[in-house]
Amino acid sequence: MGGSFGLASLVPILPYLLLPIQFAPIASIVLCAAVVFAIGVVKTRWTKRNPIRSGLEVVALAAFGGIAGYLFGSILPSVLGVAGLGPI
Repeated sequence: MGGSFGLASLVPILPYLLLPIQFAPIASIVLCAAVVFAIGVVKTRWTKRNPIRSGLEVVALAAFGGIAGYLFGSILPSVLGVAGLGPI
């Protein structure tokens, strides 16, 4: 399981290692969306659903998770007044 997480963590990092910095953020998003879409397509081997629909569903769930993580990690601490606090 740790190996799969380690391997998957390379997906958003590779564009930053291989491309000029101005192209890396968009390439990272596109590459992540493509990999997550492929995971959704592979999922249809077990669910017997439409591969395109399943791929889009997994992309939407991943986008929602990413947006929620950003909100909880960046915006919410600022709103609650706890941003930038060190160890107590």
